[in-house]
Parts: sequence; C-alpha cells; structure tokens
Amino acid sequence: NSLRFQTDATATTMRGGGDHRCEGNFRPWANNSYDLGTSSDRWNKVYTNDVLFNGDTADANALDDYEEGSWTPTADGGHTGISVDTNNCVYVKVGRIVHLTFEIYYPTGVSSSLFKIGGVPFQIDEESTGSVMLNSVNFPGSRTMVTLYGNNSELRLYASAHNDSWGGLGGDDVTTDASILGTITYRST
Repeated sequence: NSLRFQTDATATTMRGGGDHRCEGNFRPWANNSYDLGTSSDRWNKVYTNDVLFNGDTADANALDDYEEGSWTPTADGGHTGISVDTNNCVYVKVGRIVHLTFEIYYPTGVSSSLFKIGGVPFQIDEESTGSVMLNSVNFPGSRTMVTLYGNNSELRLYASAHNDSWGGLGGDDVTTDASILGTITYRST
C-alpha cells in the first residue's frame, strides 16, 4: 500500500512508516473516488481545525469543535449550596450547540429569591428551555408544570398553568429535601 501525493503533472509515492509531510493541499487522485481508511482499517486520530462536508466551502458551516466533559452546578440564587451527583453532570458540545445534564439535591440556605443554578460550562447565547424531573418541590398557585430555563450563565425553574402566566420558582419552593434532574440543549456564545 502507498500514499500518493501529486502537484500538477508530478506525483510522489510514499511507502513505509515514519512521518511524511506535504506542503500545499493534500487531496485524492480523483474527485469523490476514494475513502480515507476502511471499515476495518481506520485512522486512529485525525487532528484538524475545521471539517467541511459535501463540498461546502463556507467557514460558517465548518464543524470546528467537539468536546465532552463534566461540569459542576453551583448555587446562584435562592439557596446558598447544593449537593451534586457528579456522575450525572455532563455535557457534549458540537460546534456551538451544547447539551448538558445535571442532578442536584438537598439545597441549603433556601430563600424566597429566584432559584438559580450556575456553573454552566459555556455561556448561553439565546434563551433556551429544557426538561426537569422534580422531587419535593412546591408548585406555586395553580401551576402544574415546571420547565428548565437557561439564559446567560444560569439555569432557572419556571412553573406554568393553563390560562395563567409562568412564574419563577424561589428557593423556598425548592425545599431542602428537593432533588432535581435536568437536561437542556442550547447555543453557546
């Protein structure tokens, strides 16, 4: 097997191990005719800045980031502290889109201020909503549904009801016995 480089009319064939470098563009012999690797002979790692698909040339369409990691939710309002299940506080970032999950419980120092969770791994560009599963949380008034809301660098809980406005949950609605599992997908700045 060999790797062939061509610049205009001249071609260079490389065989064997070691590092091989090329100046200029590295491209296939013929357009849309060759694969890079096979189903059984895969590249281990490919280091690149951007990936463009299907002949696209616009920088705005380049996939320029992929990351997985963990994050630590913090008390940002309506409480002074929370316990965190670190196994369930993870994120995946593809380009500017971030998907994160979390599990928090037993908030301490609750107050009537709006309950806020900080520490999101990437700043939220636009308002976004997600879902939550709640235990030991009081729904204010006639509200029957709670939605996770993300904006800037924090997450909040909002309750809503049929034919009524939504309202933010305070720390005293999220009791000291509460546990919250949540997920949200948002666009980062």
